[in-house]
Amino acid sequence: MKPRVGILGCGWLGFPLGRKLISLGYPVSGTTTTKANLEVLRGEGIKPFYIELFRDGVKGHLIEFLNEIDILVINVPPGRKKEAADFSSKMEQLYEACRITHLEKVLFVSSTSVYGNIQGEVSEKTEVRPASESAKSLVAAEALFSKDPTLECTVVRFGGLIGPDRHP
Repeated sequence: MKPRVGILGCGWLGFPLGRKLISLGYPVSGTTTTKANLEVLRGEGIKPFYIELFRDGVKGHLIEFLNEIDILVINVPPGRKKEAADFSSKMEQLYEACRITHLEKVLFVSSTSVYGNIQGEVSEKTEVRPASESAKSLVAAEALFSKDPTLECTVVRFGGLIGPDRHP
């Protein structure tokens, strides 16, 4: 039996990922912050959950979502300025919920922005030098999940994401 995958953030990147996993036979649950998208997710075979993370709380059924999955894909961008400041609080709440539900595997979608203004080739061994508030928030969230010995956390740092309706 294939592991149950949960995608926190079924938007531009998470939705196609969910569709691909479904096509490969994985059971997938996914979250959206837009109630109208619940039926869109359901129509693709993704078990939908309405979940919004806030600085001081959660709207929706986060614990129920986490209890239904074996692997969590965290695909929530920090946003800019004020949103980036709230991101750390949101990720701390998510982390605590993961610990309550005893989730063991996390794939954290991050960004190459954590390298700041470094020029040239980078790898997972390159020291991070976040310059923006959003990059600093990502580094903190990566550390939160990665440093927990009870979690198997993989961080993926994407850069240059373009596609339909998304051009730099």
